[in-house]
Amino acid sequence: MKKTLLILLATAALGGTSASAQEVLTLKDAVRLGLENGYSIQIAKNSSSIAANNNTYGNAGFLPRVDATVGGNIKASSDKTTRLDGSTTSASPRTLNANAGVSLSWTLFDGMGMFIAKEKLDLLQKQGETTLRVNMENSAAQIISTYNAIVQQKQLIKVFTETMSISEQRVRIAQTAKRVGSGSDVALLKAEVDYKSDSSNLVQQSLALRNLKADLNQLLSRAPETAFEVEEQQPTAGPIAYPDIAAKAMEQNPSLIEARQELSIQQLGVKEVKSMAMPYVTLNSSYTFNKYSYTNGSYDALRSHGPYVGVTAGVTLFDGFNIRRNERNAQLQVSSMEVRVQQLEQELRTSILKTYNAYTTAQSVVEIEQKSLELAQKNLTIALKAYEQGSISDIDMRETQRSFVDVSYRLINAQVNLKNTEVELRRISGTLTLPDQQ
Repeated sequence: MKKTLLILLATAALGGTSASAQEVLTLKDAVRLGLENGYSIQIAKNSSSIAANNNTYGNAGFLPRVDATVGGNIKASSDKTTRLDGSTTSASPRTLNANAGVSLSWTLFDGMGMFIAKEKLDLLQKQGETTLRVNMENSAAQIISTYNAIVQQKQLIKVFTETMSISEQRVRIAQTAKRVGSGSDVALLKAEVDYKSDSSNLVQQSLALRNLKADLNQLLSRAPETAFEVEEQQPTAGPIAYPDIAAKAMEQNPSLIEARQELSIQQLGVKEVKSMAMPYVTLNSSYTFNKYSYTNGSYDALRSHGPYVGVTAGVTLFDGFNIRRNERNAQLQVSSMEVRVQQLEQELRTSILKTYNAYTTAQSVVEIEQKSLELAQKNLTIALKAYEQGSISDIDMRETQRSFVDVSYRLINAQVNLKNTEVELRRISGTLTLPDQQ
């Protein structure tokens, strides 16, 4: 009965079905799906596309505006004239008018404002691309962390399953000892209580695994109940040198790049305000056609058509000091943004150092816990044989089990923490590798 329960609990903990019946989701595929389907990624892509669509010479003011118009009207009246001699005359004049035209308005010079606007649009497009990259790297890091947590949880389930199997073996030993008269009811009950406790722990770990899978499905924009398995290879971290990663962070960190781009945009804002005080030159041209038809009067019809060309030049002499005020405000915004960039650089240096310290510490912890697990595994094997021979107590045996579980948990947690720390280092340094987007 207990063996059947062990099998059922282990099967439920590992997903309820065989791995061959479920999709095996690799980490690379998980990141790819998340970047393709993630809601925040889709929104960021649309924002980036909008910035790209806005980056045109027409939007910057380089191109002319051309309008075409067509119209017509009818004027009709009834006139009655009375002369001094009392005679009267009546008339019903009517005038028909049809007109059409094409007009062009073109700013030839606006104090370099259009060139500044185009440069600003270029930066806004790049900033949109950087924002998209920030979203993609943040999403990828979150997916990797959740994926590793699932791998960690499956390994913990194996540890708890093994512990539960040992507890089941303890129950059988206690039952045998009681039958031959060398055991007691207390020892048997203690073994059964420990077995039930391990069973409960296994069920809790199973719940945690199912919830983590639902979290990953959410990050991939899939139905939360979508079944899948993960590759259970132990996450490994590659070598990282602090000087290299720190230098790359100052050059490639997406958030810092985004802030520097914003600073450049603010600096262009100062130039943009200054351009408003410069002279401007506009070209206006049109070609019009008019036709009048009369039913009474000296003329039967009148037609006119022809081009018009004009150039206007001007300069703002006084606007209530608004240009000067706006220029000062723009310069203050630049100053604030420069301070913000310096703040981000300082925060990034601190974050890199702290994360790298955590990374090297995690490496040391993994090495320590690997050795500890080897010792705990040997201790467990020795203790189990001694327990079968009756040379150690239930309390000692249980303590040995707990020690094995604790060391296994610490090692698994340290390995995953090491990998997650590496991912965070690469994210904030702008060196996190993303799969190619189709």
